[in-house]
Amino acid sequence: MINRSEKEIIEKWNKNTPETIVSICCTSCNHETYIEDALDGFLIQKTDFPFEILIRDDCSDDSTAEIIRAYAKRYPSIIKAYYEKENTYSQGVGPFTQLLKKPKAKYIALCEGDDYWTDPYKLQRQVEILEKNPEISLVATKTVIKNANSSHITGRAGFFDICDFIKRDVILSTASVMFRRCNYDKDARELHESYPGDWSIFLSQLKKGRGYVMDDAMTVYRQHEGGVFSSLRKYEQYRISLDDYIAYLQMKKRFSIRERECFFIGARKRLSQVFVGDYEHEPQEIETAMKDYKIFLERYEYLIFLILYRINRWLFARLSWRIMRFTDKFYFMRNRRKNGI
Repeated sequence: MINRSEKEIIEKWNKNTPETIVSICCTSCNHETYIEDALDGFLIQKTDFPFEILIRDDCSDDSTAEIIRAYAKRYPSIIKAYYEKENTYSQGVGPFTQLLKKPKAKYIALCEGDDYWTDPYKLQRQVEILEKNPEISLVATKTVIKNANSSHITGRAGFFDICDFIKRDVILSTASVMFRRCNYDKDARELHESYPGDWSIFLSQLKKGRGYVMDDAMTVYRQHEGGVFSSLRKYEQYRISLDDYIAYLQMKKRFSIRERECFFIGARKRLSQVFVGDYEHEPQEIETAMKDYKIFLERYEYLIFLILYRINRWLFARLSWRIMRFTDKFYFMRNRRKNGI
């Protein structure tokens, strides 16, 4: 626990800004080894606006809940803790699904209990970007990917749109993201409840505006054996990702043709990654992957539809150009006759 009192944090806040500007949403389950780093990363934040920490423990069977209670007791005006009586993730409820119903602030920042922030000005700088750029819906930072043996920085700084994200030209870490609460509307909640991963949150935000990645690495994503996703083998990660791609691909009312085309490209990439990589396949996995590939190829009518759509758009452009040329020539000849030329 850091040596910084609640009073020291609050006295830096602008007294002319009484409402909470940022809600930090943190989910945790069996993170006794990591949760203090996460909470300390929140409490080192230096801002001129009020923020709150909303943390939810999903029925941990270690000492995670006790650690959270100790922090909540020391920072009662900042930390609001919620404790589940039974594990909801095992029942199909996403880590953030329930917690994202709680925030009342203008902006929401995410972090899971085994990740943490390293820069004390992360919140301040992200809020300033969102305040100055109303077209930006989501702002993130570069992230340090850390495991037991090594660490490296990931992320591509600059602006991006939803298609960049879908095609994985931009990789976002949950702990690095801040977004506008007003964009987490009814449609966004419904999508997130149906597909409870962080991807659905990011997609909903990027439907409303652009994204921006800051050039500094301000967060750390831990890869460890207890991680829900990072503990899975590469093959299993690709299969989960592929299932999501195919599900989103079929949402014709929610996503545009261009966006669904990007999902198609992403799904095809994931299928190819099932067969290659720095890991060993079991025979059963190869057989399953081949069946998936066959099923996916049977949906080529969608690809044909995209090809026809592009051809029609090209033909329309060519036809429009010819009509314009004919019209110009017609009016030119008519004016010559009219003027006796």
